[in-house]
Amino acid sequence: MRKPYRGVLPWIALACASPAPPQPASGDVGLLDYSAEVTPGGTVYIRMSEPLLDVLVTVDGEPLDEPLWSNDDASNHLFRLPGALVPGTPELLVFSGEQPLAAAPLHVELPWFERVEAQTGLQHRHDPEGTELGCLQSLTALAFLDVDGDGDLDLFSGNDDTESRLFENQGDVDGDGLVDFARLELGLSGLGRVASASVADWDNDGDSDLFVGRRGANYTFENRLIPDGTPGFVEVDLGLSSHAQRTMGTAWGDFDGDADLDLYVLNHHWCFPGRRTPNQNDQLYRNEGGEFVEVSELLQGEALDDYGFTGIFVDYDLDGDQDLMTIQDHVGVEDSAGPNLLWVNDGDSFHPLPTEAGYSVPVDPWGKGANAMGGDIGDLNHDGRPDLAFSNIGPNFVLLSDGTDFVDVTSEWGARHDVQPWGTNSITWGVLLADFDNDADLDLFFSAGALVLEGGLPQPGVYLENLGGAFVDRTWPAGVDSPTAGRATALVDLDGDGWLDFLVANWDDEVEVYRNRLGVNSDAHWLMVDLVGDGVHVSRDALGATVSVETDDGLRHTCFRNPRPSLSAAGDPVCHFGLGAQDHVDEVRITWPDGTEVSVDPGGVDQRIEVAY
Repeated sequence: MRKPYRGVLPWIALACASPAPPQPASGDVGLLDYSAEVTPGGTVYIRMSEPLLDVLVTVDGEPLDEPLWSNDDASNHLFRLPGALVPGTPELLVFSGEQPLAAAPLHVELPWFERVEAQTGLQHRHDPEGTELGCLQSLTALAFLDVDGDGDLDLFSGNDDTESRLFENQGDVDGDGLVDFARLELGLSGLGRVASASVADWDNDGDSDLFVGRRGANYTFENRLIPDGTPGFVEVDLGLSSHAQRTMGTAWGDFDGDADLDLYVLNHHWCFPGRRTPNQNDQLYRNEGGEFVEVSELLQGEALDDYGFTGIFVDYDLDGDQDLMTIQDHVGVEDSAGPNLLWVNDGDSFHPLPTEAGYSVPVDPWGKGANAMGGDIGDLNHDGRPDLAFSNIGPNFVLLSDGTDFVDVTSEWGARHDVQPWGTNSITWGVLLADFDNDADLDLFFSAGALVLEGGLPQPGVYLENLGGAFVDRTWPAGVDSPTAGRATALVDLDGDGWLDFLVANWDDEVEVYRNRLGVNSDAHWLMVDLVGDGVHVSRDALGATVSVETDDGLRHTCFRNPRPSLSAAGDPVCHFGLGAQDHVDEVRITWPDGTEVSVDPGGVDQRIEVAY
């Protein structure tokens, strides 16, 4: 699919981008800014030079419905466009009564990401009815896992007040090119107050087990597919704490190198702002043959009582063991919650990377740090090291690693998104760092949404296209401009076409399923590499492995296998490589978590391959 107007920002001043409007009477207001690149069924934003209470907007003569939102002084408005709008350049007119105030051209293209929750059977709504009043919470969860061992991914969707849902992937039943899902039970019915979910084969038996973090006691469910021959979940006691807490995330990895998966649990404030609980501290657990023993004392520091959201085990310094990146809600000095921390694995214990290394965003003079919620890692500059992107209330962050220190390149690379066009502070949550357009560099998507207590201030998702070390905001042409309350996000290739799709769980709204349509009429290539450990030398999930490919243009692409937590979620851990115009790869290089290095001939591109230890 052609990407229109490459290099042009989506917010365009009228004087630079549109024909002269109808001449208004002296003193009437005019249009200052608007979103020029729009999609059918998407939104269009306009900003007036002065308040306009009685506003009517037409597109090619057809009036739009009442604004989805207008700010308090009625100078900013957000409208929904008709779903039947066809690609082209219709004219937008703004009226007050019958008086035309301004005219501007729109550039309508089909969205890069198509909403398909209804077509896939995944249409359902998040229910927050029982949320405790006065608490700023984020109780949503998404987790992809192969429940029935048939090779495709099913979906667990956590809920707050009502029961969570499990969906079985049935393949393309109706022949429309999309997979179809149907509800399952399998022992997970009636599960509410879900704040996060993660997937790990912690017993190394070859099937996917499920960890459910809650506002309350957490649950661990063992999949009985392998021992019983039929899929089904049974709650098991693994020695993990049963204290009531609000678990926002987990990190799975093999930090001690014994071929089974250990666990770090991230907990936030029980009710923020307000009550803490004695059980709020994060916990580190060592897996000892399927039973978990708390070893939090291995973390040398006093940061376990901070407000954790997301964690990822990864060998950041490439010394052969798995370190721990944490994303934390840094709410200021008085509340004692500290910044993001990177715990460096010393073999027998962990020490926090010093603040001066650049991973932790320090407190500013007003006592506020980064209110980080979600994070994702990837090799942004092709140097073989894990870089980091994370969300925030306010400006998001992109950090490059040199193996020791981190450098904030957010502004330099054009990835800073700090305010919405109407002046509202940006509030981003889940983060996906992935090559959505398969052009050989990593793009960024952030789910966005107002804090629950703030009301209806619109927060469209944020899509930043990477143009080779320079990001450009493509939120509106991408079609992710829905002004919802986005929280958990999960990355997956739903239709198996090699073009990555994703889901967004919205607070008190429908779950959004975005199908990637950038591959239509594109010649870009891709390769996906899945890994399976033997359960003896390497855990069955092979988390912590590194996969790399090098193409004829000299670019090296590196993937760090992890559960893709983003925020409160679990995506597909498969390593995906966008290759651009490169139509072959000579070898795939794998460094397994135990240090074993192998090279594999993939046998071609534009396919998903599996490599076993």
